Amino acid sequence: MIYQREYLTVLPATPRSHDRLIELMQQKLLPACSRLGARLVGAFISHGENWGQVVHLFEHDDLASFDAFRARARSDSDYRAGRDALTELAPEQRTELLEPLGPIPVAMLHAAIEEAGVKPVGAYTFAELELAPGKGPQFEQVLAAVKDRFPIVAAFHGIAGNPRRIFDLWKGALAQNGYQAATEQSMAFFGPLRELAPRERVVHLYPLPYSPLR
Repeated sequence: MIYQREYLTVLPATPRSHDRLIELMQQKLLPACSRLGARLVGAFISHGENWGQVVHLFEHDDLASFDAFRARARSDSDYRAGRDALTELAPEQRTELLEPLGPIPVAMLHAAIEEAGVKPVGAYTFAELELAPGKGPQFEQVLAAVKDRFPIVAAFHGIAGNPRRIFDLWKGALAQNGYQAATEQSMAFFGPLRELAPRERVVHLYPLPYSPLR
């Protein structure tokens, strides 16, 4: 699978602007995307970079499917009109291509979507880690060992760019408890982790009404 992560900075950053974006996505762009072969798996609002930034996560079978989607989209008038309207609402946009990190199977993401349809989670987190040089294989071994002990939904790394950046998607809003003094329990977790990934950024994500991950 290939994942397209899209960041949209809505301007002006007001609730009314977001209402218009949600209406546009539900009525025009999502039906067009589905018809053209792109599957939305997550849609969130985040305040990590800018207030009210929108984050979309689309799924494609592989790079060939992504290229085919782009070719169909270029010649689809409904999709182009929807993207033009989206650009009016969110003039600042960027897109990244990600692929799954081996230890976390895609089936875990699909299962989380199914479970969220029955019992919404309400908040998710991107834990964005930068691995120490040469620590990728060891990190994957650790991730494989702990994946069933933590509410990890998916793990990705970029197809291009920094090969040491990892993006874990977790259920819940992590690290909201502020400063706490070190304990043996906390260091048992963070000590080994920071040897593998000295740097980590936490981005909280709150599902939008049309998000399959809720």
